[in-house]
Amino acid sequence: MNKLGEYRLSAVVGVIAVVLACQTAGTSTDGVTVRQLAAGDTNCPHGGAAITANGTTAYACSGAPGAAGTTGGGLYTSRDDVYCNVSGVNNGGNVVAACNTELDLPLSGSCEPSSVNAIVTESRPVGWPTFPGLPASWQCQFSAPGGGVIGTGTPGGAYICCVKHP
Repeated sequence: MNKLGEYRLSAVVGVIAVVLACQTAGTSTDGVTVRQLAAGDTNCPHGGAAITANGTTAYACSGAPGAAGTTGGGLYTSRDDVYCNVSGVNNGGNVVAACNTELDLPLSGSCEPSSVNAIVTESRPVGWPTFPGLPASWQCQFSAPGGGVIGTGTPGGAYICCVKHP
């Protein structure tokens, strides 16, 4: 068995911190022992590690178990919770698609020109992570080939896919 002994992975960070603290303070790590503590130990009720050096013992304890998660995988449990919106409204070459509500979770967005007479010059998320009161959206800027402004018609579509908030 090495100097660190056997321990649970969750105690590794605490063990390393104690050993590094000893080294930083100029104390030799010779004689430092680490011992795994099982759940139910009087010093660490949920398990952990006991670190002993120079006759002094310190404890790196595991935390209490968390609450059980939702059965079925969480808040979003069906593909029916995912939807996609598309917009083709032209505002000087600018097209925006948005999630239905500010509480919905945006997943992805994209831009698609409607013809060879339009090129995508900008494709970006708007309101990710949040703009209070506004749903997340995806903004597309289209230009005519050669950089000209598209004044009329639908230059292309902005697409966004989101997850409905329960």
